[in-house]
Parts: sequence; structure tokens; C-alpha cells
Amino acid sequence: MSFLIDTGAQLSVVPPSPNFTSVTLRAANGTNIKTFGEQSLTLDIGLRRTYQWIFTVADVKFPILGADFLAHYQLIVDLSRRQLSDSTTKLSNRGIISQLTSTELRIAVPRDNSVQDILDKFPSLIQPFTYTEPAKHSTVHRIRTTEQPVYSKLRRLAPDKYKIARAEFQHMLDLGIIRPSSNPYASPLHMVTKAQQGAWRPCGDYRRLNSQKVPDKYPVPNLTDFAVTLQGASVFTKLDLRKAFHQIPVADEDIPKTAITTPFGLFEFLRMPFGLRNAAQSFQRLID
Repeated sequence: MSFLIDTGAQLSVVPPSPNFTSVTLRAANGTNIKTFGEQSLTLDIGLRRTYQWIFTVADVKFPILGADFLAHYQLIVDLSRRQLSDSTTKLSNRGIISQLTSTELRIAVPRDNSVQDILDKFPSLIQPFTYTEPAKHSTVHRIRTTEQPVYSKLRRLAPDKYKIARAEFQHMLDLGIIRPSSNPYASPLHMVTKAQQGAWRPCGDYRRLNSQKVPDKYPVPNLTDFAVTLQGASVFTKLDLRKAFHQIPVADEDIPKTAITTPFGLFEFLRMPFGLRNAAQSFQRLID
């Protein structure tokens, strides 16, 4: 596989933040580039070690290694010798000169946009977000149960679903959302179709666990009552939080209860997963 190197001269970070659904990429010639989410990949570029990274999937002709990737692994771009050097292994790999032009990518917003003033005032809004950092709120999801641990046998998956599930679990491992588990709880893996045609979301079939959970009676707003508050309003907006449930930590003592058994291992969630009873109440508590 060939790579183009972006040394950062044309790279700037701008909204939406990593917590939101989409990222807008713009080429140096001003045209927009479509993006299709993220994918965790492990690269071997001939420098005697591997490089694991979560890449943005974009509609570009060649993959691009960005300045953030180079900085994280302390890779040095030597333009005079046309080579990429690893400061850890002390090895270098010679590259070739690309005949392409205007290949740099940048995330951009016009400078006269009022949003830019807000970002300049609050730079933390667009700082990279990782799930291994402590949450900046006090909401946690608790799983209070009334009986002994529940467990189920793993469910076999068709080859296509197996590949999707394993890639998604690896992605969550890389993000710090889940970790390998060894405890008596085990809910089976369940594949749910997303709104996008042909897309799947791996989640847990927590029905047995949910049957033991003590209900959380925190009030969830009634949609009719919410609509009344819109009377007289003329400007509306919508924010779609990215992996919204995963922004809520699971209480430390309840993490083992979230375990999911899969054909490729047992994993437990450090962040609130989909499918749990009382999850909506925990999320509403966070929003409030």
C-alpha cells in the first residue's frame, strides 16, 4: 500500500468536535471530501514495528498519514533525503515523489464565521477526545441487580457478521470503551441493523440481566411537553452526539455485569453500552 505524507502545513482542527458524528474534510483546492466514519488499522511500513491508529475513512485516491500520526509515533519526514525515519527504531524507509498535486487535506471553516470566535475563546471544545480520560461530569451508570450473576453461551455468527463484529470490538478496544473480561457474567452478542442500509451495530442481548435490574425512576421528558416549549420559536438546531451513551462511565463495581461473550473473547464495558435497562434514564440525568 502507498501512502502520502501530510506534514501538517495545511492541517488545522475545526468543528465539529470529535464527539460529534461527522468530520468535514476539504482539499487544498477548496473541494469537499466525503468521509465515512473511522476504522482502526495496524500499519507495517517497513520500520521494524507496527503502528496502530484510528483513521478517518475518506473518499481519497491514496491513504494519507497525517501530522497527528507522525507526531504520536515520533516519525521524522526528511524531505531532502526523501525518507521517513523512526526515532525509536532508528530505521528509515525511502519514499518516492508523488506526481499528484493539491493532495493536502485540511479541516476548515471560513475565518469570518462567528463559530471561529467561539472556538478561539474555548479551544478545549475541539481537543481530541479519548474515552480513557476521566469524564468531565459526575454521571455514572449503575447496575443494581437482585439475583446471582447471569450468563449465556456465545452465539455463532455468519462470516460477514463475524468480521464486522470483530472489527467493531477492536475499534472499541482501541478507544478504551471496552476491555477483556474474566468474570461470571456473560450476555450474548447481538447484531442490530443501523439506519444506514447494510450497516450493523454489535451490542449485547441484555434481556436476562435487565430482568434482574432495579428500575431507575428518573423522569424522562414527555415529547408533548417538550413541544409546548417551542411555541414562538423560529430558529432550530439539532446536535447528534457521537457515541452518546459511551460518554457515560459505568460504575466501577458494575463493570463486570456488562460483559458480552463473543466468538473471539469475553469483553466488558467501561462506558455505558446499548441495550441496558435504565440507560435512557442515565443519559437524561447527564443531559439535565
